[in-house]
Amino acid sequence: MAKRMKTLFSDAWPAELEGQITQYLDHNDLHSFEASCKRFQTVTRLGGCWRRLVSRSVVFPLPPGVASDVDDWKALSCANHIIMANKADTSSLLHGVAGKILHVAKSRSLVGVSSVDRNDAENPANTLQPSLCFREMTKYEDDAVRQFSQDRTLFDYTIQRLVCGCSMGQCYWSSAPTANPSCEDTIDYTVRGSCIIRGVQIVPYRAFWQLGQPTYAPVQISISILASRGEPPIYTSPLYDIRNTMELQAFELPQNVYIQSPMWLVRLTLHGKHQYELETPDEDADGEELEQRRNYYCCLSFVGLTGGLH
Repeated sequence: MAKRMKTLFSDAWPAELEGQITQYLDHNDLHSFEASCKRFQTVTRLGGCWRRLVSRSVVFPLPPGVASDVDDWKALSCANHIIMANKADTSSLLHGVAGKILHVAKSRSLVGVSSVDRNDAENPANTLQPSLCFREMTKYEDDAVRQFSQDRTLFDYTIQRLVCGCSMGQCYWSSAPTANPSCEDTIDYTVRGSCIIRGVQIVPYRAFWQLGQPTYAPVQISISILASRGEPPIYTSPLYDIRNTMELQAFELPQNVYIQSPMWLVRLTLHGKHQYELETPDEDADGEELEQRRNYYCCLSFVGLTGGLH
């Protein structure tokens, strides 16, 4: 009898009222609304409720003439809900701690780069996973573990020279030198598949083995999505300020972004350079000459995208 009365109650609802109500429901409420009776389930499926819901928090960039290929908006909404509800430390995602749906949507291959200093050793492919030296430094960040080391700089230098050997390259990317600290560099990545991007992670590289132990971070970064190389971006993020330190720096996009095709590219743009390579002082050179001889670099240890595959 109760089930019969519920059915009669739902049948008495005007269609206009159903549409108005669903506009104010969040993800969990829409599930409850849908589960209350078969008619409401039909309303949510055919009325575009799940599509409207997920479109509130996800951007769907598309190139001209291309239509959306999403055929199950409810599944996409559920995947996005899991991503948004995840409260895990981003550094755990960096090391592969993920559920069945939530992953680090990290780029697996490279398509192009604007410049590189030593292509054999400082290739941008080195940014696809955290370097050995950064993983070791992170492991010993706890002060209780590092009591034996009074000089952290010396400790990190030892890791880079003896444990990692990254003074020979192989664990970071370096741009080509430039006298212009305002110039930009770009790296183009492909992604593992269709995915929802939530944010970007970056670890600048600090050369403890160089004079002055400089960190070569960009001043700012942004990401863009390109449907193909040579075409203008279909999405560009805001600019994010980068600290000139070798640490994981994570940024969330204003809204999650859906990458429809694994053939699309994610372009990381590095705006400006903090640091030039330090040299032993030349007593015969004046200040203007020294400034003209400065070579600015941008060096990255790791780049990652957080989000979920779909």
